[in-house]
Amino acid sequence: QGTSLSQHAQALALLFDIAPVERRRPLVGQMLRNDIVQATPYFMFYVLRALDHTGYYQYAPDQMRRWKSMLDRGATTWLEEWENKRSWCHAWSSAPTYELSTRVLGVRPDAPGFKKAVIEPFTAGLDWAKGTVPTPHGDISVDWWQKGPRLHLNYSAPPGVAVDVRVPQGTVVVNRGPSAARKAQNRKVKQEM
Repeated sequence: QGTSLSQHAQALALLFDIAPVERRRPLVGQMLRNDIVQATPYFMFYVLRALDHTGYYQYAPDQMRRWKSMLDRGATTWLEEWENKRSWCHAWSSAPTYELSTRVLGVRPDAPGFKKAVIEPFTAGLDWAKGTVPTPHGDISVDWWQKGPRLHLNYSAPPGVAVDVRVPQGTVVVNRGPSAARKAQNRKVKQEM
């Protein structure tokens, strides 16, 4: 047994089911400690995927907030390292782009080429989220917000793309359709909170 821990080892043990189920909770706890070797922006993709895979995604937003330091330093692209010692445009550091699209907005393919799509937002303690995910058939736009205990979700998808919306019971869902989505892009939408 080694004398140091890293987010890397904990994440891979969780993501690839190396650790038995009864060890998941302690490993997640170890992985999220600040006093162990921290993952690079590139490797944080695996940390976030491990949280999702093991059912502990509620901790992902706090991990994604680490990227805010890049924005605070004026970056307009993802940096290679937290301290910006290297590349100022590093695609392998873009885990939040994937996570915000597929988990927070909840848009992901359900068939090859996005012929079918799933919209299953994870509110992650946020009050609202809004965004657009490009697909080969056109954009899928989603905006959701919490109003009291109720989730409201508006979405639009291109014609011919079947959408399976998976939300908690009692959610108000509106399919705006492709023409409504075009209109919404041309006006400011006020978020209700």
